Amino acid sequence: MQSVKNTVLSSVDKHREELVEFLRKVISIPSVTGQEGEVQAYIADYLRDRLGLRVDVWEPSLEELSKHPGYVPVDRGYEGRPNVVGVYNGAGGGRSLLFNGHVDVIPVGDESSWRHHPWRSEVKQGCVYGRGASDMKSGLAAYTFALLSVVEAGLKPRGDVILEYTVDEELSGNGTLAAILRGYRADAGISGETSSMNIQPACIGRIWFEIEVRGTPVGVQRKWEGVNAIHKGYKLVQAVDDFEQIRLSEVRHPLYPDIREAIPCLVGVFEAGSYPSAFPDRCLLKGSLATVPNEDSDQVKTRLKEHIQAVASTDPWLRSHPPVLRFKG
Repeated sequence: MQSVKNTVLSSVDKHREELVEFLRKVISIPSVTGQEGEVQAYIADYLRDRLGLRVDVWEPSLEELSKHPGYVPVDRGYEGRPNVVGVYNGAGGGRSLLFNGHVDVIPVGDESSWRHHPWRSEVKQGCVYGRGASDMKSGLAAYTFALLSVVEAGLKPRGDVILEYTVDEELSGNGTLAAILRGYRADAGISGETSSMNIQPACIGRIWFEIEVRGTPVGVQRKWEGVNAIHKGYKLVQAVDDFEQIRLSEVRHPLYPDIREAIPCLVGVFEAGSYPSAFPDRCLLKGSLATVPNEDSDQVKTRLKEHIQAVASTDPWLRSHPPVLRFKG
């Protein structure tokens, strides 16, 4: 067994530069959620041409996904946004192993605020920088080259090895659900997400929510007659922050000694107004909160709802015009 391990590690070292170039290439192809098509085409070709895998490329079906209880509603479909799965057929008689990861990344925001350009995949002091380098194109590269290194070392696993490259993880996780519905299962699975090189046998969940707040629109000349939905919305941004603090004081999990990493709760989008000299009639907050393994998501939703209601009850306007909390997944 030690000789096999040494053979594989030697093969990994041999392909180090090629691995780095593969990683730099997939980072350099922008793949913000909704724009995954180009990087998926590159990966599919690489799996066919370099690894000789049987490659499956398909666009997830919203109609099929929406029938599953694990589906998260999304605002766009999957035309031009395919999943890619590469399959290595083992020699037979062994257990199968599945690697899972996603190609989509979050938006870069203001590029001038980056120390390293988000799409140039720069290498500095042994590290590769760029949007998606950590989350999670390094993971994709790692398991792609783990298989390549094994195969090129002349070894043939007995079980099948499945490599998944999914879309739409950042907003929903529907890409992985689509792969499951397509029939990709294995005896064991490994996610390539970052974990500080620690084995994580479980992962956090995420709840997406919106809070709609109403005001009374009025022009600046009569502002005392109106109610600024922005002011009321800000109270609820603070309420969400306070809810996170409550959870930090209550929730514990052995896999997350620093519980702050496990249960972030925030408002990331604040939409209000269309004219700089008038109160808007509404504002819309969009946010998310995380749950630890085995935590009841419905109970967490109920706690958030009760917390928002309690905060609203302290404000005369919000008490008579209660905010509307909606869960989006």
